[in-house]
Amino acid sequence: MTRVAIVGKEGLIEQLYTAGASVEPEGPWRNDSTKTVVHLMRSDDPDTFLELRYYKDGAWKERIECPGTYYDWKDEAWVLDSVRLWEEVRKERNIKLAMCDWTQAADSPLTDSKKEEWIIYRQRLRDTPVLNLPSSEITHLDQIVWPTSPPS
Repeated sequence: MTRVAIVGKEGLIEQLYTAGASVEPEGPWRNDSTKTVVHLMRSDDPDTFLELRYYKDGAWKERIECPGTYYDWKDEAWVLDSVRLWEEVRKERNIKLAMCDWTQAADSPLTDSKKEEWIIYRQRLRDTPVLNLPSSEITHLDQIVWPTSPPS
C-alpha cells in the first residue's frame, strides 16, 4: 500500500492517507490543481513529515519544529501570526472581565472601597493588551503579564 500526501501551496501536507488498490498519480491533484499529490515511502513516519518536512520544487525539505501555537508556515519559514495571538489575548482578557462583572453590580456585597479596587483591576485588564504590545518577545498567551485581582 502507498501513503499519499496532498500538499498545499506552502509545501505542507494537508491530507495524508493510505491508498487502496487505486493509487492517484503524483503531480497536480485532480480535485484542486493548486495542490500536489506526492507518494511517501512506507517507512516514512507520517508524524515526522507533518512536523519536520515540507515539499518544494519536487523534493522534501527539512524544517525546524513549529515554535508555537500562533505560527504559520509561509515562504519556507515559521512566521508569527500576531493578529491571531492578540485576538486570543483579548478573548482571555474578556473572560477575566466577565468573571468579575459581579463586583460592579448595584447589589454587589462589596464595600465602596473594595468596588474601587475592582474598578482599578478591571481597568488594568483592559490596558493589558496595550501594555504588552510593545514587547516583540511575546509569542504565546502564557507570556502575557496579567494584573493580580484584588482579594475579595
